[in-house]
Amino acid sequence: MRHINLKQYFGCIFVSLAVVSSLSAETFFKSNFDDGVINSEGKWTWEAAYSPSNVFGMMAGKGDVYEVSSSISLNGGYSLRLDFSGRNGLCNSCGFDTYNASSSLPGTGSTSLIIDGANFSSIFPSSLRKVFNKDDRWAAWSVSEASGSQLSFGGGEPVSNAMGGSKLFKPGDEIKITKACGLDGVVGG
Repeated sequence: MRHINLKQYFGCIFVSLAVVSSLSAETFFKSNFDDGVINSEGKWTWEAAYSPSNVFGMMAGKGDVYEVSSSISLNGGYSLRLDFSGRNGLCNSCGFDTYNASSSLPGTGSTSLIIDGANFSSIFPSSLRKVFNKDDRWAAWSVSEASGSQLSFGGGEPVSNAMGGSKLFKPGDEIKITKACGLDGVVGG
């Protein structure tokens, strides 16, 4: 029969506990929205928000997917709002095709759109498809008329401009034309 030396046994437990307690837990992500802005600390952090000069930025800010809101909060004055209709609803589409606005558009901007080499006559106008101008803060447009590579928009205004775009197309702008849910695919899945 083997005997356990209790002094050694409890000594090992004590050393183990001392080692474990001396290890400090590293904070990977901590964020506080009580000052009304998106900020964070730790190993993982919020990246800078999207802007025309930061096209790979986080989907964060007024009118975007992540927005600090003062309408509901847990204990401070603000909370983080997750809104998939942010970015003027792009995230609620069934995907999109990407194009660039024609260099024949006026440099100062236009409310109609030409995409060289495209033919939109068979897919527009359709209330199921929207046109997003990524380079104009994701302004969303509804096509009223299509003739080959030219798209016209009723009223000359975007249907959604929650992120404050200029309401114009410029040469080279990156354009997203959404697919129609139920026709070109489904959301999710």
